[in-house]
Amino acid sequence: MIISEKIKILRKKTSISFKKCIIALNKNNHDINKSILWLRKNNIDYDIKKQNSNNCNVGIILSSNFSLKNFFVFIIRSETNFVIQNPNFIDFTKKLLSVINLYNINNLHEFINSTKYQCTSIKTLIKQYINLFGENINIYKLYKFYISKYTYFTYQHNKINDNLSKILSIVFFFKTSQS
Repeated sequence: MIISEKIKILRKKTSISFKKCIIALNKNNHDINKSILWLRKNNIDYDIKKQNSNNCNVGIILSSNFSLKNFFVFIIRSETNFVIQNPNFIDFTKKLLSVINLYNINNLHEFINSTKYQCTSIKTLIKQYINLFGENINIYKLYKFYISKYTYFTYQHNKINDNLSKILSIVFFFKTSQS
């Protein structure tokens, strides 16, 4: 793989500048995984994010349960892109999705403090993943929509998988009765 392709891959995975990608790759024999570890070890990405306190990475989880006529959107914040694209983060989101439709959840506080995934509270699960990632993550918002009144479609930008993206657009249309 040529260096320009590696730079593109590293930028996509870390959202750092072109110049810093070149530095990281040069210091790590053009190995992408070692460069990511080097960047993290040297807090390169973290420092960039701290320059603008309003700039934090967001993972949006989409879940719908047609039998319950519910539609959920989680917004999860993290300090860096390393977490959102991490396979362990994707596993974490799958765990959240597996429980959201099992409970009649109405708000975020209730979800975090009263819901369990295989006998582990969601609050404890979040702490376990914070320890695993070595940086803070938090479920920032939880939206619940009742879809029986609506027809809707979604668009996921920077899609990571079918249920996880960095930007989500949802368009709702009221259903009307037909004669």
